[in-house]
Amino acid sequence: MTDNQILTFKISGEEFNKGYNLYHLNKGLSNFHALIDKAYLIKENKSKMTDKDRDKLQIKAFNIREGSFEADLAIHLVGISMSLLPAFPTLSPTELWDLVTRGYNYLKKILELNGQGIDINVNTTGDQYGNIKVNVYNGNGEILIEESPQVTAYASRSQKTFEEISRSINPKRGIDYLTVFDKNNFENSIRVGAEEKVIFENHKRIEPNAIEFKGFITKSNSENFTGKLKVLSTSDELDLGDYNFEFAVKNNPDKLRETYLTEKTFYAYKETSLNAGTLERKVSKLKIIEVAD
Repeated sequence: MTDNQILTFKISGEEFNKGYNLYHLNKGLSNFHALIDKAYLIKENKSKMTDKDRDKLQIKAFNIREGSFEADLAIHLVGISMSLLPAFPTLSPTELWDLVTRGYNYLKKILELNGQGIDINVNTTGDQYGNIKVNVYNGNGEILIEESPQVTAYASRSQKTFEEISRSINPKRGIDYLTVFDKNNFENSIRVGAEEKVIFENHKRIEPNAIEFKGFITKSNSENFTGKLKVLSTSDELDLGDYNFEFAVKNNPDKLRETYLTEKTFYAYKETSLNAGTLERKVSKLKIIEVAD
C-alpha cells in the first residue's frame, strides 16, 4: 500500500527567476529531505536511514513551475499496510509532516526566548494514563511551552538542519526565503526568511558575567585574532580543556605571540550554544577581553 502527503516547496528570490542555480536548489531540497528523514527516524526509533528505509520513504517532485522554484512534493510511505487495530498504529506521511512543523514551531519559540536572554528550564510530567508532557518554564516556574517528548527529540535532531537552511537565506545573493506548506492547511507549514534567519541564529549568546582562568594559546590566527586555547585551571563554571577563542579587541598582535604556549591569566566572556531540544548549553567560544601574567 502507498500513502502520501502532498506539499508545495518553494525557494524564492532573484537567483531563481532566470533558470535555477543548481547548487542552492540542491541544498534546499537536500535539507528538506533531511527534515523528513529525521522525522521518520524519530517515529521509527532509529539512529540512521538504511537502504530499506530509503525504499520505504520516498519524496517525489512533480508540477515544477517557473518563477522562483516551486514544485509539488509527495511524501510516500511504500509498502505500509494501515492497521485496523488501534493498539497497533501505523506511520503515515501526514504524521511525519506534522512532526516536522511542530518541531519547527517549538524550535522557533525556544530560540526566541534564548535570544531575549530569558533563562529557561525543562521537566517532564506524566499522568496515570501514560500521557507524557515536556514542560519548558522560566525562572519564576511559569510554564511557557508544553510539548510531547517526540517533538522535543525531533527538535534536538533537526536543529542543525534548520540552522543550515537559515544560513542559505541571503537576499544579497538573490535567495529571499524557503517555504514548504500544505495547500489544504496553510498553518501546517515551515518558512525560513530574513526574520526566521535571525531567530535561528539565536542559539548562540554571550553570557553576561566575565570569567577568569589560567591557560595558554595552542593555535592562533593573527589576521582575525582567533584560534584555540587550553584552560588549565579556573574558579569559575568552565570545564578544563580546549576551546575556540576570539579576542574582543583585535589591535594587539603582540598579545597573541606572548600567550602562545605560555601560561597566562585570561579574562573572557563565554559564548554559549543552546540545544533547543534538551536545553543543554555548551561553550562554543571564549571571547577574551584581557590577558595578564
